[in-house]
Amino acid sequence: MTARQDGRNTGTLARLAWAGRACTARALRPDWPFSPAAFPIYYGWVIAGLACLMLLASIPGQTAGFAVFTESIVMDSGLNRMSLSTAYALGTAISALALPRAGSLSDRIGARLAAVLAVLALALGLVLLSTVPMLNAALPPSALIAALVVAFSLTRFGGAGWLMLLASTLIGRWFGRRRGIVSGLFSALTSVIFAASPAVLLPLVQQQGWRNSLLLLALGILAVAGLFWAFVRNAPEACGLALEDATPATGADQPNPGMRGLERNAVLKTATFWLIGCGGALYVLVMTGLSFHLIDVGATLGLAPGPSTALFIPVAITSTVGGIGVSVLAARLPIALTLGFFFVAIGLGTIGTALGAYGYSPVWMIAGLGLAGATFSPFSMVLLPRAFGRLHLGAIQGTYFLLIALASALAPPAFALARRMGTNYNPVLLVCSALAAFCLAIVIALRYRINRRGQATYPT
Repeated sequence: MTARQDGRNTGTLARLAWAGRACTARALRPDWPFSPAAFPIYYGWVIAGLACLMLLASIPGQTAGFAVFTESIVMDSGLNRMSLSTAYALGTAISALALPRAGSLSDRIGARLAAVLAVLALALGLVLLSTVPMLNAALPPSALIAALVVAFSLTRFGGAGWLMLLASTLIGRWFGRRRGIVSGLFSALTSVIFAASPAVLLPLVQQQGWRNSLLLLALGILAVAGLFWAFVRNAPEACGLALEDATPATGADQPNPGMRGLERNAVLKTATFWLIGCGGALYVLVMTGLSFHLIDVGATLGLAPGPSTALFIPVAITSTVGGIGVSVLAARLPIALTLGFFFVAIGLGTIGTALGAYGYSPVWMIAGLGLAGATFSPFSMVLLPRAFGRLHLGAIQGTYFLLIALASALAPPAFALARRMGTNYNPVLLVCSALAAFCLAIVIALRYRINRRGQATYPT
């Protein structure tokens, strides 16, 4: 090849690279393929609908959605239940560690591209899970477990992690004075979908088989990636809109004009964040642990398997109905009051569950856990943006969801260890109630500082 030909080829490649970058930049512009400012309604309602679609797409990566595949994977993988549970816990923990970086990346590249990447990670994990029988025939048990850890890491990261983080962040960014009601409705929908997903997915598994079902879910999830690319926008200010208003925002040609907020490093130095994060982690730890060992928990309360499975129905109803009202109030009441009420409720729920092992009525457990669930709902979508602003909300949410995911991974073994120590789960329940009392004391001591952050710093 002559020097002239080599130069022409280099120039052609450079032009192609420039054209590719130009097309990518155009496809990421807020006004492509249309401008949200031209919509007859506030575009935040479209974003709320997309957040609900993200919730639906995340179901295969959630524990509630994966539950219908557990027995089939145990049979076809040749692994025992403990090995599968360990791989699932490790995958959950690995995905949790990646969430802070995912949140920061979402702030840099925008929720639009981030949603597509999250969908791709979830779909890839589902496809990898569908190959378990082939991997079982080709790999030794240790390598098979490692492959399962990778698959679970992708599904948990893309579904339960990144997509849920993006849904929460988008609602926090696109709504101000209506943030409470939108958060409450989203949380109520989350409870309904999580409760219904096993019943909806089980017929699919029975008709198509578990491997084909995973592949069909992966294809369906990939299909919604196009909708996310076309319709998701990062924030109203980036689209020439003001928060919950259709008038153009000043400086709308900037990436995030008008938005304010603390950077994550500054947020991590505040007691407010750690109280919100520890409260969310404590709730997830308790509810995941009780749910994972639900039948045996019911047995310690003197209940048969049938009544045990129905034990959390009134808890879910209380959380769902109460969550709407509490979310609306949390957007207006002092942050310390919301946190204080939560820690009282979760303490009541854990103590009520512990007392149930000695013959006391489970009504205190139901009331406490139900009210704690209702108060937990607005933590990420209402309290975090109120306290720290919207500008770096993705990075902040990433760290918050890290705490939530780590608590979810820790819960099953922690409750199993408590059960091994005695005849019930009271050791871990009493530790959780003591943590709730400790956090409540901190909230009371720092209430003025916590409330100033929510009232004066970032009112929207």
